[in-house]
Amino acid sequence: MKSIVRCFDNVFLTDKQESIVYASYSRLKGEMNCMRNILDLTRPHVKTVSHLNFKNKQLNKNWKYLLNTASSEFPLRTNFEMTRILNMYNGTNEIEIIKSFNRRRIDVAWQVLNGVLVSTNRSKSPPPHNFKIVKGSAYGVFSRAFVEYALTNSRVNDLIEWGVDTWSPDEWLWATLQFNTQFKPPGGFKGECISFFTNF
Repeated sequence: MKSIVRCFDNVFLTDKQESIVYASYSRLKGEMNCMRNILDLTRPHVKTVSHLNFKNKQLNKNWKYLLNTASSEFPLRTNFEMTRILNMYNGTNEIEIIKSFNRRRIDVAWQVLNGVLVSTNRSKSPPPHNFKIVKGSAYGVFSRAFVEYALTNSRVNDLIEWGVDTWSPDEWLWATLQFNTQFKPPGGFKGECISFFTNF
C-alpha cells in the first residue's frame, strides 16, 4: 500500500491504522480516522503537516463531498459526471436506509473474541438522546458539513460510544444520523415531503 500511495500526490494512508475485525467497531473507527485526517489536512489555515503519511501530498482544500466505497466497488460514472451529480445534490447526503433489520445487533452487546465478533447475550441500554437506530449501508455520499457534524457533535459522540459494542455500527450510524429529524444534521432528511417534476 505504501508503494502505491507514493505514486499519487492526492492519496494518503491515515496516521492511525486499525486492525479490522469484521462487523466490529474497528471498521467504523478506521473510517472515522480517515475522515478526521481529510478534514484536518484540508482546513484553509493548514500549511504544513508533520506526519510522514502526508508529506508532499496535494489535497484539494475545497472538497465538498466524501464518498466511501468498498474495496470491490468501481465507479460507473466519470469524474465529470459525478461532479455534475454532486453539484445537483447541493449539500444533501445520499445515505441508504433499509426498512428492517435484526434488532439483536443493537439490543445485545457484542465483543471481539479470538478475532471474531461474538454476542455476550447482555442486553444494552437504549441509545442516548432518543436516537432511533436506523439500518442502512456502511457506504454513502456525505457532504463536508455532515462529516464535520458527525465528528464534532457531542450527541453524535455519545451515540458512537454507545454503539462501540454493537454489531457493525458502520451499517447503522450514517443512516441514523441522516434520518433522525430532531437533530437536523447538515444535508440530512428534514422530515418534509417534497414533490417535483423532471424532464428526464
